[in-house]
Amino acid sequence: MKRSDHWRQKCGSAWRGGVARQNWGDVRGSQVLEFALILPFVVVLMTGVFDFGGAWTVRDKLTNAVREGTRLAVRQNTLDLGQAQPPSITAIHDVISSYLSNAGMTQCPIDVGPTQAATGLAWNYTSSVPACGALLLSINRGYVGSPPLVVNGSTVIMTRISLQYPYNFIIFNKAIHLIAPDSSYSGTFTITGQSIMQNLN
Repeated sequence: MKRSDHWRQKCGSAWRGGVARQNWGDVRGSQVLEFALILPFVVVLMTGVFDFGGAWTVRDKLTNAVREGTRLAVRQNTLDLGQAQPPSITAIHDVISSYLSNAGMTQCPIDVGPTQAATGLAWNYTSSVPACGALLLSINRGYVGSPPLVVNGSTVIMTRISLQYPYNFIIFNKAIHLIAPDSSYSGTFTITGQSIMQNLN
């Protein structure tokens, strides 16, 4: 082989190797850039699944709690509802509070009340914890629906129990700033559970 051919071959190999290394560097650089762009969305998605999954669990617990209270309420008579603090209302409250405690929801005790609403057979409970100001347990023993439910010419009297409960995000409200830095997403919102059943007494 001529010396000129040898150097041509050697230089060609070195040039191809340099191009290959450059291309590999470009690929790695683009992968890092893509990962950096996608990572915030992945973080927000994962934290959203975690926090909203927790909120859905809380809603299920609230619904089950007020359902247990309503099952008890519709079997209670209404003879004591003329009192300021009817024992039957207290019993309903105790069932709901006990269910929530057993379900691990103890950060917002329902311990203030009952106070009777201005009209109707409704009583409200709240919480003494300042951070739980959004909590409201409403027990309405004379609910008739809107519009009223009428069967065979008679208005059906029902019990409606609703429970508004504050839920605090753990991290989603912070993670959202990764993709929306100027957002003012609140870390707390209210979840409501409700149950309605016809009075049996």
